[in-house]
Amino acid sequence: SSLHKKASGAIAFDTPQEFQITLNLKKTRATEWGIKLYSERGDTLTVGYDVVGKRYFSDRTQAGDHAFSPAFATKRHYAPRLTDDPTMECRLFIDRSSVEWFADDGLTAMTELYFARGVFNRITVYMKGDVFDVEDVESWPLNSVWKE
Repeated sequence: SSLHKKASGAIAFDTPQEFQITLNLKKTRATEWGIKLYSERGDTLTVGYDVVGKRYFSDRTQAGDHAFSPAFATKRHYAPRLTDDPTMECRLFIDRSSVEWFADDGLTAMTELYFARGVFNRITVYMKGDVFDVEDVESWPLNSVWKE
């Protein structure tokens, strides 16, 4: 079953999830929107859209342990938006060590690995500079492919 929530507050979850968010970009002056994941141990991971740069981003700089390499998780990663459609639909797959982000029916895709100190179990949607028309946020649990 899916979980339907409006983006007015945090959505809590306790298993790996798939999230789908539909936004309408018409008539907004917002400069950025994003989805922020939180762990119970204070880790955060953010994916979103830079309106001015017309590009998607992921930011894992605060998503856990990255002391093993000075080059790991040091900055935001970007990918261009390849359409001007004012309606934006994004899918986000979250598990224990990775996040996959598909936008605009797969025209843009991003994958990030992370080493969080805790399990990501809360998600929020944020906007900078104005508000967007968030049409819907849906969530489904992801089942393991491994037999237990």
